[in-house]
Amino acid sequence: MKNFKDLTLTDDFMFSKVMRKKDICKEFLELILDKKIEKIEYIEAEKTLNIDYDKRGVRLDVYLQDETTVYNIEMQTSNFANIPKRSRFYQSVMDVSSLGKAQDFDDLKESYVIFVCTKDLFGYNEPIYDFVTYDKKHGIIYGDEAHTVIVNANAEISNETKMGKFINYLKHNEVSDDFTSSIDDTINEIKLDGKMRGEYMVLEAKLMDAKREGREEGREEGIIMTYVNQIRAIKKKEKISIDEALIKLYIPEEYWDKVKRELLNKWFIFE
Repeated sequence: MKNFKDLTLTDDFMFSKVMRKKDICKEFLELILDKKIEKIEYIEAEKTLNIDYDKRGVRLDVYLQDETTVYNIEMQTSNFANIPKRSRFYQSVMDVSSLGKAQDFDDLKESYVIFVCTKDLFGYNEPIYDFVTYDKKHGIIYGDEAHTVIVNANAEISNETKMGKFINYLKHNEVSDDFTSSIDDTINEIKLDGKMRGEYMVLEAKLMDAKREGREEGREEGIIMTYVNQIRAIKKKEKISIDEALIKLYIPEEYWDKVKRELLNKWFIFE
């Protein structure tokens, strides 16, 4: 992970914190959606929505609404291939979560899942891609009011427009108007906030633990497969059972069940 002092708007942690400032978030939405928004409110920071039938949770970094619409905003710097399916999942859990038991489908708010991507996913050099459901033959808009918006932070556009200035800030951290100045000032304020620094350090520690566990799991898998191959060789050469081979090889008790399960699940034990 980056050093806290080096974070920019394209880092997920910093992006979510900056977008927690209402005036910036409101201006950002108005810029990319090209519409006026009177008032926004945050539903819950870093909210996790759980759907009983799926048992899978989804963490929404910046989840907010106005009177008629709900929005989820996310910075994306990798794993671009799964964005379409992830957007579909986000839309579904947002709808189920927001619709009360006594409410009708007509009460569903218009929804926007917004990804700010550091790569042009579609190759048309558009700063904004706005996807809606429509009939392929006649171009009829379906009217489910579900949008996926991709902000292309890598677009090459003129710095003379507000959008161009924002995209340029995402790419180069260059302040060129009041909006990017407000973003830059907020980032500097966050970097001076000891509480924010502590939160980032906790996140960093959790990620390090996860990587360490992953390495340990990988190491264990390697040990198990080494034992599996040795046992298969002994069993084949000496015509003995798996249990006899496990004992003969002096497999540690902590690996016994895992090695035996690997043998039974993946190999012909009577070869």
